[in-house]
Amino acid sequence: MQESIQSSQKPRHSGIESLRLVSMFFILALHVNYYAFGAPTSTDFQINPLGSFLRILFESITIVGVNAFVLISGWFGIRPKARSVLSLLFQCGFFCCVLYTAGWLAGLDFSRRDALKNLFFLGKLNWFIKSYLLLYILAPVLEGFVANSDKRTFGIVVAFFFLFQSLYGWLYPVAKFFDGGYSTISFVGLYLLARFVRRFQPRFATRPAGADLSVYLALTATIAGLGVLAAFGKTPPRIDVYAYCSPLVVASSLFLFLFFAKLQFSSIIVNEASRSSYAIYLFHSHPCVCHPLLIPAAASVLDREPEYYALLLPLLLFAFAISAVLLDRVRLLLWNTIFPMFMSPQQLS
Repeated sequence: MQESIQSSQKPRHSGIESLRLVSMFFILALHVNYYAFGAPTSTDFQINPLGSFLRILFESITIVGVNAFVLISGWFGIRPKARSVLSLLFQCGFFCCVLYTAGWLAGLDFSRRDALKNLFFLGKLNWFIKSYLLLYILAPVLEGFVANSDKRTFGIVVAFFFLFQSLYGWLYPVAKFFDGGYSTISFVGLYLLARFVRRFQPRFATRPAGADLSVYLALTATIAGLGVLAAFGKTPPRIDVYAYCSPLVVASSLFLFLFFAKLQFSSIIVNEASRSSYAIYLFHSHPCVCHPLLIPAAASVLDREPEYYALLLPLLLFAFAISAVLLDRVRLLLWNTIFPMFMSPQQLS
């Protein structure tokens, strides 16, 4: 019997909630992998072929993190609420303030001006939250289209969106507004793709979860192969193998999402931990954590023999992820204490 997508359409389904955690862990791993030493080159392959290939494979496995996270929003649909926005802004402000304070106490050198700008989303930190907030603002318009479009119209819009993005945002990246997928416009495409799959259940999305995982692994292997070719200069210089808007990355993200959407289990621990999934991103990407702590620690691990860092690096990343989730418990405690004091019972619902 094939596993039905409909079975995973319940709120707080642990399969999809676990993907929230996996996606953010992938983003953590993605940032660490190439930040430590940069992308592997042909020289790196001559010196350490196994280690260089493992790093490319690691990048290919984890590149789906951002797209998968946005697909989750599209799957459930965004219903804008003041509480949700305020909760997200409070979480961002909490991590920004706490980590800058910790950095100041530890004697780290950073710009106070940049810290203030980042607190109010005026700096370069947290591009994702800015793109996601705009998606949040556009959600009612997108949901209006979803509710009033038939399958043919919806499918044509989604198909031509990704055709346009693949051609002008990736293959010939002249449409700068895609920005390699680091943009709200790319998020809109992912959002509509997830809505289309959930509403109309196309044939490719109704196969067993194992088939979805197999496709994801095959696409990952393809991306890794292109990554090796890129290291030797065998791909066109204008093409970014690991761009979020790459059709291979989009497809890989979708099939990984479909795999998790069909997982049939329920876990209070997973559901509770997933509430802090975004904290993993806010914690590890902060200027007082990323370069002073995370990158040096990862570099020391990656500088070892491949058989060592293949084991040690995931453990290191897991430690940082757990630290973020635990710190977010404090944020949740504060939020649940402070927020009800300023909101009416109607606003709390």
